[in-house]
Amino acid sequence: MRSLILTVALVCFSLYVHADVNDLIDRGIYDTWGVEDVGTVYDDYVDSGLPVAVLFLDVIEKDQNEYAISELEKASKEFVGKVLFMHGDGRKYKSFLESLGGDVSELPELVITDYSKKVVYSYAYPDANDVFEHKAIAQWINNVLQGKVTPKKDEL
Repeated sequence: MRSLILTVALVCFSLYVHADVNDLIDRGIYDTWGVEDVGTVYDDYVDSGLPVAVLFLDVIEKDQNEYAISELEKASKEFVGKVLFMHGDGRKYKSFLESLGGDVSELPELVITDYSKKVVYSYAYPDANDVFEHKAIAQWINNVLQGKVTPKKDEL
């Protein structure tokens, strides 16, 4: 009996986690923020047709990560229904980060993938020219959406 209950619970959880992203967005109940495990939902995010912003973090730098997540979360509120946001361990997902043109030595790194255009954009933080602050990030995301930013990588 316990195994049956556990199986039903796991199936229900799996269905919830992999629910149709577009349906949830249409119903206004889909939070575009807060997913830490990039590997579990990235494909679902891509299937939504929206650009996906991924903040790759260095788990060793806890203080820096908390700040970066906080600033990106503030910026993300302006883009509900336009961009989906997530963050993950840049070391754990090193090969994914590298496939997007990123480098573990440059963590944290914020990228936006847009599969409809088959491009990747990268916010150059911690480059001296960019500040990882929610207003600057929001402006950069607006510029990406308006086609004012040169992609870091073409041909996803």
